[in-house]
Formats: sequence, structure tokens, C-alpha cells
Amino acid sequence: MSYRVPSTTTQNISGLFQSASMDPDWLATYIRQAARPVAIGMLARQAVRARVVSDGHLRTYAAGRSYRKEERVRLFDGRLGDILSVEMGSNDVQGTFEILSLRMHDGDIVRVASRVQGAPEIAGPELVIDDIVDMLLVGQEAEMVRLVRRALVSDPRFITLYYSEGEYGCLREFFPPM
Repeated sequence: MSYRVPSTTTQNISGLFQSASMDPDWLATYIRQAARPVAIGMLARQAVRARVVSDGHLRTYAAGRSYRKEERVRLFDGRLGDILSVEMGSNDVQGTFEILSLRMHDGDIVRVASRVQGAPEIAGPELVIDDIVDMLLVGQEAEMVRLVRRALVSDPRFITLYYSEGEYGCLREFFPPM
């Protein structure tokens, strides 16, 4: 019998994560969807994207979703804001929508649209752009790579492959039994 224990560490990526554990099930799903080995650095970047949108205590902003006054939301850059007001707006392109005024924790007021027809209602990792990932990883990329490596070696479903281009995480299921 084997036990899987997620790797846990305390870190601070631009204030976004206080305690982070790399979820081996998430890693397995991501690699399986890629249908090929994935570079360790790419796994670290994708983990940041996934964490931005999957904080269990907060909803991450999505333009198609509905919000209410005093709700707390996370923007894609990791900043938190409290909704001060919800007003109606419209234009010729999007039609009618709501305008949220958010008070950010640094005191700034940010206005964003919500209930935009055709916009995503759920914030997915693909909505977090590379510039945001780069900003969140400043000075922390090596730590994220270490978290990925630790999760890969802690779970028998994974193997690490070394090619001339670098190090890759892979699922054992991709290889036939020997």
C-alpha cells in the first residue's frame, strides 16, 4: 500500500498564496490533458494560473458572472477587492451589463464590467495571461519549480524525464508496462 502526501510549504508569491501545496491530482490531470510530457517550468507556470482562479475562499473575477455589493473578489493579478457598488451600464457592442466598483486593499478604486453577455462566467486558468504569471513569479519561480518536483517524486503515478531540452513531468501510464 502507498500513501500520497501533498508537498506543503509556506511561500509568498506577490501576496497571492500564504500556504501552498502542489496538488498531485491537478498535475496528473494537466499532464494527461496535454497527452505528452510537460516541461517542469511550464507545470510551475500553469500551477500559478490554476491557483489564481481556484482559491476556495474567494471568487475570481469573470466578466460573465453576476456579483453583489460587499462581495470580495480576486482579480487576475492576484489583488483582492471588495465590491462597493453595482451599477447598470450598456454599449452597442456588449449590450447591457453591470459595472462593479471595487475598493482594492491598497485603497484604489477599480471599475470592471460583469454580467457581460457571452463572456466567461467561470474564471479558468487560460484567462490568466503570461504577463500576470511573470509578475507573480518574480523571485519565486525556483520555489514553484521545487514544489512541482517535490509533488512529482512524492507520487508513484509520475516519472521525470530528462531530455537535452530540459526536465519534463510525465505520467507512468504513458508508457507500456515492461
